Amino acid sequence: MSQIIPPQRVVENQPVVSHPQPGIEFFERVVSGTMTAAGQACACTAYEKGDETGLAILYADAKTGQAARLNIPTAGPAAGQPAIAASGDELSLVWLEYGRDQNWRLMHTTLRDQQAGTRRCLWISDALLMYPTICRHSRRWHVAFTALSPADNCLTIQYAVIPEGDDPIEPLKLPGSGEDANRVAMASNGQQLMQAWDSMSDAVGCIDYSVIDEAGVPGPVQTIGRPNERWLSPVLASDSKAFYLSWV
Repeated sequence: MSQIIPPQRVVENQPVVSHPQPGIEFFERVVSGTMTAAGQACACTAYEKGDETGLAILYADAKTGQAARLNIPTAGPAAGQPAIAASGDELSLVWLEYGRDQNWRLMHTTLRDQQAGTRRCLWISDALLMYPTICRHSRRWHVAFTALSPADNCLTIQYAVIPEGDDPIEPLKLPGSGEDANRVAMASNGQQLMQAWDSMSDAVGCIDYSVIDEAGVPGPVQTIGRPNERWLSPVLASDSKAFYLSWV
C-alpha cells in the first residue's frame, strides 16, 4: 500500500538567499532535464558562488541515486536559464549570458561522456533574451527563445535551426495572437516539430502553437484559451503517434 503524505504547512516570509556571499552557492530555481538513449538521466541549472557563475550538469546514477556533477564556468557576470536535450548519447545545452558589454548572448555546447565540447555563441543582442529551449529534429538541433523587440517593446518568439560549423543562427520570428509571446516549448515526434508558447494581451493569456511539417514548412498558428483566463508556461512532450501539451 502506498503511503499518503499529508501536505506540509507553508511558512511565509522566510528568508532566502537573493545575493550570494562568498562561500555560499546559489542555484537557479528552474531545472531542465532529459534522458539519453542509454537511460542516463541528466539535469542542469545555473549556479552562482561569489563572483563565479556557471552551469551545473548533474548525471544521476540509477543504482545509487547519487549524482555526478560537471561544472561549466561562464564568461559573463550573469548566466542562466539553461535547457538540455538528448539525442542518442549526445547532450545539447543552450543557455543565456549577459556580458560586461551589456549584450545578451545565446550560447550552445554539446556534451559526451560527461565532458563539455566547445562553447559557441549562436546569437548576440543588445535587447533582452529569455527562456531558450532546444530539440533534436530531422538530424539537426533546433533552438527557440524569447526576445525583446526594441521597436515596439514587445516580447517575441524566435526560432532557428543550428547550422553546422561556427556560423550564427538566422532566427525566424513566430507570429503570435497577442502583444507579448513568451516561454516557448518544443517537441519532435520524428516527423514533425511542434512549438507552443504563451501569448498575452492585457489580462488575457492563451496558448499559441504551430507544427512544422516533414518538409520544414511551419503550419498556421493555432490558439487555445478561454475568456477571462490566463494560460501560461506550456510544456510539450511527444511519442511516435501524438504530441502532448500541458500548461498552467
